[in-house]
Amino acid sequence: TDEARFLELLPTVDALSVALCRRRGVLGEDAADFSAHVRARFVESNYAPLQKFRGESSIKTYLAVVIASWLKDHLVAEMADG
Repeated sequence: TDEARFLELLPTVDALSVALCRRRGVLGEDAADFSAHVRARFVESNYAPLQKFRGESSIKTYLAVVIASWLKDHLVAEMADG
């Protein structure tokens, strides 16, 4: 199932979330909040990113692109909120 695959990939998802946050200067509680946001986004979308994976790259590379995009959106939304 998609849920089982997500749970299998969760350590990778978490590690990528932390690494991408660090690269963008998002640290501490803000990074933890974003990691929780990433987890929730997978669940709330019924694991849509996993369903869209076509195997054109490694799953880790694909997830890095997805999470980096979400982080960019997250940072833009934070800036808009002031």
